[in-house]
Amino acid sequence: MEGSFDIAQKMLFGLPHAQPGGLVLTWCLFLVTLCFSVPLSYLLVCLCSKKLVLHSTSGACFALVRGIPPLVIIFTIDYFLPLDASAKGIMALTLYSMSHLVPIFAKYIHLYPESLERVESVLKIGIIARYARLRAHWVFKKSFLAMHTHFVSLFKDTSIVILIGLLELSALTNLLASRAYQLSDWLTIFAICSALYFFNVQLLNFVGDRLRHSVFRSHDRATSRINNVTH
Repeated sequence: MEGSFDIAQKMLFGLPHAQPGGLVLTWCLFLVTLCFSVPLSYLLVCLCSKKLVLHSTSGACFALVRGIPPLVIIFTIDYFLPLDASAKGIMALTLYSMSHLVPIFAKYIHLYPESLERVESVLKIGIIARYARLRAHWVFKKSFLAMHTHFVSLFKDTSIVILIGLLELSALTNLLASRAYQLSDWLTIFAICSALYFFNVQLLNFVGDRLRHSVFRSHDRATSRINNVTH
């Protein structure tokens, strides 16, 4: 009979024949998804912000994707695209994440203050510098709480765990069932799994809180410097 340490090790690193897996693979997929979804979402919003047709079309498309269960997206990409399994998973999760981030960024890019737009015009700041520096900082700062909520949900509640677990979870369940685990063993597994994801979600909340009070603190130093120059 396996002990709690052996069970926890499988949940952390995956089954011996499917490593990396478990929580390690969840973190890898989560971080890679963010590296793709955040810049792609912001870039798409910037490209479509001045064109009503593109803005409406992209908004409608991502609203449709957002309403589709994540597993359907995963299975559709898996069926139609001849890619590696990890690439399919990252693509599916990136698309799902973008369906939430695009409307968040679009909302705040259209709320960008006219006073700051006039400052940009007076200083003759180029279009790339406007969107890549000043507006990006303002949009990310204003939308950070919504972004952070999505990130926690992406890690904890969406199909990242399901994606790595459809075969892995089934195999683990069959393995445990074949070894006639008692109720106390199942409770141990439940406790370990809950503790792992609880502490990881708390870690995400801690990192998000630190970022909000440092990188995205309410006092925008870049904007303040611009205002000082204009005065």
